[in-house]
Amino acid sequence: MRAELAFAQILDKLRIPFELEKIFLNGDRAILVDLYLPKQNVAIEIDGGVHLKQRKYDAGRDRWLLEIYGVRTIRISNNEVLRGREL
Repeated sequence: MRAELAFAQILDKLRIPFELEKIFLNGDRAILVDLYLPKQNVAIEIDGGVHLKQRKYDAGRDRWLLEIYGVRTIRISNNEVLRGREL
């Protein structure tokens, strides 16, 4: 969650509207995304190490969001966010 909050601070500084932990519903299926940019219709997922082992699952989630809601997903690693914060 630390990286997600760091990225949210970046979006705040840039005055980019976003929703933290947005839930998308379709019938009995729900997907929670880390950040959602409504004007751009983009989900941003800040991925930790566990995502290296679940790429197929994540790809399915991303595809579902695109097909059902037209939401594109951008994935950024925790390390990229936290390293960028140090600059």
